[in-house]
Amino acid sequence: MAIQESSAKRRRMRVTRVSGIGIARYVFVLPALLFILIFFVYPLADNVVVSVENVNLSTYLNGNAPFVGWSNYTFILQSPVFQQAARTTATFCFVSLFFQFMLGMLLALFFSRSFPLSRLARSLLLVPWLLPVVVTSTAFKWLFTDPNGLVNYVLVDVLHIMAHGRAWLADPQLALPVVILTNVWVGVPFNMIILHSGLQGISPELYEAADIDGAGRWARFWRITLPLLRPVIAVLLILGFVYTIKAFGLVYAETGGGPANDTEILSILSYQLSFGDFLFGRGAAVGNVMVLVALVGALAYIFALSREQGWA
Repeated sequence: MAIQESSAKRRRMRVTRVSGIGIARYVFVLPALLFILIFFVYPLADNVVVSVENVNLSTYLNGNAPFVGWSNYTFILQSPVFQQAARTTATFCFVSLFFQFMLGMLLALFFSRSFPLSRLARSLLLVPWLLPVVVTSTAFKWLFTDPNGLVNYVLVDVLHIMAHGRAWLADPQLALPVVILTNVWVGVPFNMIILHSGLQGISPELYEAADIDGAGRWARFWRITLPLLRPVIAVLLILGFVYTIKAFGLVYAETGGGPANDTEILSILSYQLSFGDFLFGRGAAVGNVMVLVALVGALAYIFALSREQGWA
């Protein structure tokens, strides 16, 4: 009898200990879960609610915004201003990603070889990425806005490419390329460091075997480097796409969406509708379109990765 009671007591203690471990797991996860719910899920859900209501300054103050369904989405999708902003956003995203990736890859390949002061040079190249976006935008704005600034001085007085200086950011044809150049300058270091880390994970023995087989540099790059970097490149591009499509501070500080809305991307349009025109419902609708586009890109990456890894 005593043996049975002792065995039952041990089982109860084991069950209690297992239960305690299970509860402790939830307790440790709870702060992160609360953070996600408060700062991510709730704002996103509230933005969806606002986007289907006629929320303007008066209805926001009296707290009685009528339900309008998909009217805000219908209006913005048919608006020429939204369509122009969507085209500008697409150009801004894809041109920026292309040059960020290409320059980042070239720099990563360059720094994959050891040479004197390589670490110092690589560290200095991270400065554009580490600087606050407002600082970078202000610097480029100063460089390109003043007709007597540094860029115009080099092009006119040093290289003699142009006859006189020009206000680049005031020119509708040149403002967007300058903004893209600024974004590329900011994003290249991030691409470089991620691709450089991926290159370090490739075994040197593969290149040695390719050398023995007589493969040249291009053959080694296309047959070894690029295929093995594919997962890293996929993650890098989707992160760059999500980051670029929601870019706001860089464009707003440099041009504010001008001149003549030629640099107005979707994030600037959402801000202008919400806090310039006080049409919060339409501004929220534009924001939700951006979220949906970024989500589709992320899901496409996950699906492609799952097929490659054999998960689906």
